[in-house]
Amino acid sequence: MSKYLDVLLKNLLQTAFDPKSYDPDANVTLSCFFAICTLLENSANDTRVIVSDFFSSLYEALQSTTLTGNFKSSDVQYNYQSYIASAIESAIVSNKFQMNKEQTKAIIDLLIKTFQIRGSVYEEGLLAISSIALCKLL
Repeated sequence: MSKYLDVLLKNLLQTAFDPKSYDPDANVTLSCFFAICTLLENSANDTRVIVSDFFSSLYEALQSTTLTGNFKSSDVQYNYQSYIASAIESAIVSNKFQMNKEQTKAIIDLLIKTFQIRGSVYEEGLLAISSIALCKLL
């Protein structure tokens, strides 16, 4: 399955951001992110380069959630932030992505920015930051 991982992850992320995919009753977006998290956590060790490349897509996706004009409502915006933070955590706990100091600072700063946008912290964001901290300690 490793040779298909890159295409799978990209297609799932693209589908997750399709405007027709987000529906509170039949949330294809959420299902896409569940699949992304599962693929990241369970991918083979030979996929390190793919996971590293995909991490930049996750970063850009999270960055897009800081612009309120990109979403129908703040609830939708906050849900996307939660979904992406979960995927970031999955990429980190998979132990297939090693961040340098600049990348670590950038992702933590971006997660903190999402906290500021919300005016509060959220579970998935805290878990993502915790996984970064634990990764750096090991």
